[in-house]
Amino acid sequence: MSSSSPKAILDEAARRRSSCQLRARQSAWSAGSFVRVDKGGVVLTCPDHGLGGGEDVRVWFRHEDVPYTFDASILRTQVPVPDRSRHGLLLGFIDGFAEETAADTGSLSLEILPPTGRGLELLGANARIVDLSVDELCFVVDEAVALKFVAGGQVRLRFSGAGAEVVTTARVEQLSRGDHHYLYGLRFEEVPSQEEHVRVVEAFRAALMKADP
Repeated sequence: MSSSSPKAILDEAARRRSSCQLRARQSAWSAGSFVRVDKGGVVLTCPDHGLGGGEDVRVWFRHEDVPYTFDASILRTQVPVPDRSRHGLLLGFIDGFAEETAADTGSLSLEILPPTGRGLELLGANARIVDLSVDELCFVVDEAVALKFVAGGQVRLRFSGAGAEVVTTARVEQLSRGDHHYLYGLRFEEVPSQEEHVRVVEAFRAALMKADP
């Protein structure tokens, strides 16, 4: 964990109007940005959130090239923000503020394969998995990486490890840009064997969870 306190990191993120991603359970990630931190909590602006008061959300953002996550509850919607829009959210009950650390995945490999050209290792230095389940995958890629995918397009994913190599087909359901990164949300569409797919995904989830502080 950074030597800075969570409040200091959030204050700086708000001062810079840093971008972030947030999601409620069973919903897609939505792009937002920090506005301010006050006694009531953290204020974000998020035009496409579709969320209501009382919902619990997870927030992901980068500060000084370090990714952080925290959980919170939406205390109010339509909070006044500088752009005078009605997209402000007040988040409270901040919990689980943590710096994401690199996972020790050993021999595991997860490569995303475009229709043509080179693939990208999602466990490498230029990419990071944000969320993974048997139904979907969310990851971020540094903006300097030449590999780009189109929203609505299909890609293939090659899971290697846990005694198996599984190639699945997924669709890019979400693409948004943040501070020096792109966030992709993929939904798995075609898997050669559901049982094998579940087994290898759970192996990756276990490895990623070990990296949580």
